[in-house]
Amino acid sequence: MKPSLESWVKLPLKLLRQQGMSKASAAVCCIIIDQCAKADRSLQEWVSISTSEIAESAGYTKRTAIRAVLELEALHLIEVKRESGCASRYRLTGCVELCPAAFQPPKLSKSSKPSHITEREREEMEEYLSLVNAFGGDEHEQA
Repeated sequence: MKPSLESWVKLPLKLLRQQGMSKASAAVCCIIIDQCAKADRSLQEWVSISTSEIAESAGYTKRTAIRAVLELEALHLIEVKRESGCASRYRLTGCVELCPAAFQPPKLSKSSKPSHITEREREEMEEYLSLVNAFGGDEHEQA
């Protein structure tokens, strides 16, 4: 699951402000969080990611990525299982407690309609619907 250059991740400000956290470690932590979330797993389960993939995704060298992972381990934000010749496996630990709101699933509303839209959005939606509805009817009918 290699992210593209157009991909993005959320970065909780609390994570950036964590005592002893470098910006490289914060970026690497976000890459790991993102990969855990993309794997459709619980954020506290193990996910395999190669150091090269982390480095490339975060825009750092492999050496910087390794230092960042070690820093995240020292801060007790992640756990790592290393196996020779295989991608390391990561599990989120302390970062879940550090930023609990960032790991809450979104609350779904009971209705499918947006809970609030601006007047401008409402006008644009009505304009769009009137245009779409102007082409209503059977597509195969001929005028």
